[in-house]
Amino acid sequence: KDSLLFVEERSRRSSPSSSTTSTTPVASTLQMSSDNRDIISEEKDQQQNNNDEKNDSLEYKFEPVFDFTKGEDETPPPSLPGVNAFERIDDAIMGGISTSSLRQGSSSFSPTKKESNNNQNDDSSSRTAYGIWSGVCRIDGGGFCGTRTLPFTNPLNVGNATGFYMDCALVSDDEPHRRVWKMVTRTDTSRGEQVYQASFTLPTSTTTNEDNNQDNNTTIESIFAKKNQRQEWTRIKVPFQSFQQVRGPRLVENGPPLNVTGGLYQFGLSMSKFQIASNTTELPNFRPGYFELHIQQIGLYEPSVSSTSTDQDDDNTSTSRTKDGVTTTPNEQRQEENTSQTTKSTTTTEVKTLSAEEAKQKRPLLFKLLTPIVKLFFSEQSNRRRSVMRILKEERGYTRIGAIMYGIRSRINPQKKVTSTIRSIGKTLSILMIDSFRTLAKGMIRFGLLYPIKLIRQIIRLPFLVIRKLK
Repeated sequence: KDSLLFVEERSRRSSPSSSTTSTTPVASTLQMSSDNRDIISEEKDQQQNNNDEKNDSLEYKFEPVFDFTKGEDETPPPSLPGVNAFERIDDAIMGGISTSSLRQGSSSFSPTKKESNNNQNDDSSSRTAYGIWSGVCRIDGGGFCGTRTLPFTNPLNVGNATGFYMDCALVSDDEPHRRVWKMVTRTDTSRGEQVYQASFTLPTSTTTNEDNNQDNNTTIESIFAKKNQRQEWTRIKVPFQSFQQVRGPRLVENGPPLNVTGGLYQFGLSMSKFQIASNTTELPNFRPGYFELHIQQIGLYEPSVSSTSTDQDDDNTSTSRTKDGVTTTPNEQRQEENTSQTTKSTTTTEVKTLSAEEAKQKRPLLFKLLTPIVKLFFSEQSNRRRSVMRILKEERGYTRIGAIMYGIRSRINPQKKVTSTIRSIGKTLSILMIDSFRTLAKGMIRFGLLYPIKLIRQIIRLPFLVIRKLK
């Protein structure tokens, strides 16, 4: 462009009469240059879009680790662990009153099953059995529900896998964004609160019942109507690189990234009001109450060899991208799963867990000794009664005596009024005696143990304080 301008300027100076006509080629040249820039920009945008589409359509291999599409009591028994490999881990451990469970379920609606040469790669919408993770999350003293695997007998070797996947469907409501959903794993045999977590998102259900309540008081009828509809299963993919080390709900400062080379020792799910952050951060507009998530499979995924080699041949500089909580429908995964049949997997997904009784027997001796004492003073039932008493007194205007009488009346069976009244009064008296004993025991421990320890600490610190003041 500069050369053309220079030539046109010399031509104009040497030939003044042609000055009026010389501007036309220059203007035309400038316009052509601007058009070329626009074309180049459009080509770059198109190339970026092609790269994005290529990354989005990256083919994966999926290997299930936990399969809930077969009941634990079926014959022959399922080859992969199911609901019996999980245990409850709710906020009751920190004084909360939330509760949840993972159990086997099945649908009354049987969709048409697509033909397949490999049962492992059948269309996931054809499965009628699934796991049901459901419960009631309360924010009184806690605010989370969770489930985790029992201790592994051997670490899970993930091989070349790049993350976890889960086939699931939220059926309780259409507000998954009002909860924090997390996957949990750990790299050692401990069962403490320091683990690795990654959050993921659930899409809004496409099987919404028009009469379904959208508030926290979801009706049983609306949930039942939604269960009987055809479920749209969603495949959630969570890469290992998105996991962060946490202690409770808080991030561990400068915590190491997740290293899966030594194997994994636990998998878990959590639904919480707490976001993953350095400080305890609650999700605004959190939705407490009932939730129900149906799960078909949980496993590992990795990019298939064929798709990886194709991407390298097409563009050596392109890299695959995997975002947190990537969601795709099983229909979008059929081609990926069919392609993966031709490629031998390098991931070892076979894992076995201890039974609940074996896990109890392998607990440390100190833990076994302290558990009855802890349950005596920090009972989940007593926490629930305390929460109910607070609600009756603060929100319903009951006195303490009135709340106790309300509890007695609520347990009376009209058909067996006399016997149920006697039983209700007896149970109320036993509860009052147990709660009184707990209160007395806590007071004795506080005055007989905690206060003396606090006094000893103050005595030990006194000389250091005196020396500091003298300096």
